[in-house]
Amino acid sequence: MPKIKIPIKTPIYQNVDEIVLTEFNAALIDGYMDESGNTYRRPGLTLWNNLWTGAKVDGLYWWKKYGYLIAVSNGRIWKVTAAGAVPVEITGDTLIAGTRPIFCEDQTHLFMANGGRITHYNNAGATTAMADANAPTAVTHIAFHDQYLICNNVGTGQMHHSNLATPLVWAALNYVVSESNPDNIEAMNIAWREILLLGRDSAEIYYDDGVYPFSRLEGAFCERGCSAPYSLAFFDNTWHWLDHTRRVIRIEGRSPTVISTPFDKTIQGYTTISDVMSDLVEIGGRTFWVLSFPTEEKTLVYDYMPKLWYEWTWWNSKIAAHQRWLGNCVCYAKEWNKWLVGSRFDGKIYEMSQTVYTDEDDAIRTVRRTGHVYHETLTRKRSNSVELKVRRGVGFPAGAPDEVTGTDGEIYTCIIDHTSTTLDKPITGQDWVLYWKHMGITGGVWFEGVSYSAHIPYLIVRWRDDGKSTWGNEHYIDLGKVGDTEFIGKLKRLGIYSARQWEFILSDAVPLVLCEAEESVEVLEDES
Repeated sequence: MPKIKIPIKTPIYQNVDEIVLTEFNAALIDGYMDESGNTYRRPGLTLWNNLWTGAKVDGLYWWKKYGYLIAVSNGRIWKVTAAGAVPVEITGDTLIAGTRPIFCEDQTHLFMANGGRITHYNNAGATTAMADANAPTAVTHIAFHDQYLICNNVGTGQMHHSNLATPLVWAALNYVVSESNPDNIEAMNIAWREILLLGRDSAEIYYDDGVYPFSRLEGAFCERGCSAPYSLAFFDNTWHWLDHTRRVIRIEGRSPTVISTPFDKTIQGYTTISDVMSDLVEIGGRTFWVLSFPTEEKTLVYDYMPKLWYEWTWWNSKIAAHQRWLGNCVCYAKEWNKWLVGSRFDGKIYEMSQTVYTDEDDAIRTVRRTGHVYHETLTRKRSNSVELKVRRGVGFPAGAPDEVTGTDGEIYTCIIDHTSTTLDKPITGQDWVLYWKHMGITGGVWFEGVSYSAHIPYLIVRWRDDGKSTWGNEHYIDLGKVGDTEFIGKLKRLGIYSARQWEFILSDAVPLVLCEAEESVEVLEDES
């Protein structure tokens, strides 16, 4: 057979068993695709500041009136005026520890709530809980609309509001009841000068009628409830949330449309989804909707421009496993033009950047996994070679890679950082192939007890054949020294199979552009 493309530019589809996938891919972890299907790395994280709480950062908010960041961790509140500046604690009355706050502001106050009383701050002194006895005492969602502060009342179908232009003053009867389908209000927000109220089984829209002041908009009722109150997000000029059937929907006109079909099986297989938290990231001209499932230790991402789904993770090198992404909350600091991310482990605040290829000091392990490719015939076939079109010439700037001359007189290049022992001496050491590759230009003398470094990054290629559960050995395509712009990487003599699932992995701290993959295969004679 001639060279045949390996499908690595197709969408990710997890709504079926992986074994049926041929053209669709099974996973894209810690990456994203452009409009042509090329694979890139997701943005990385660098330490920007630290609250030193030892607890996760529950919420971040950019207070545009004063031009600084508000951060919440373990129920306490800080303002942060710059990278590296000492955070100033403004906690008076606390919030509930460990729960995401919702923020809004008027001309004077910043308001925040996360299950208890609404708390407010006026850029002086400390935070204060809402004192008016008529204000609800259990609030998760707040918003400011037409000079009214509005909120839900947990465990009821009531939407309460303050008096006009006096957000600290409330009246006992200042509320409306979501009544089209009697339902507790789980989430609430505002867009298009309309108030969206989400219950467990329904959605309603209210507006300022100038009299009551709020009335239900007739014909805007939707029998799509909400199973995750913090999944509600507004982007692409419409609402999105995780509905009562565990499907992600968007509202088009007044009608819901399911957008999670490629990942429905994955989401519906999770034990707990009610604790989902969603954040928007608009970076590098792309909008990512990040959905984190804390109980499930998963983070799914919807890339709305090409309408594709991915998974973002934190690579835990101690157990060699992907876990939920480090971010627990996200906000955009407009005047600083920075996307800031609160850690889910401690009080650290990170800056997100497309030119950073680690999460602080941790590797980002980008993985593209195909379906089970069989090139339209299940007859056994020999893989003579694979060629990849991939960005090269992105080698580490620390100088030439360490190269040594082996006992056979050939030159070897270090592929894993290590301190040498006789076990890794090329080629008499029994483990040398784990640390060295037969390639190089100027090999020096190999010495025991010397630290060798792998300064050339490598794309890892591995596969598993015919439905096997375990992956084979890793093979390496070097991504070249700086300035090596040849974009073709090649592997030869790759074994025999009927159907093969491929993985392409990059964990070195360099950019990735993976464009094409072609395989030269030879169909063997039918053995039957």
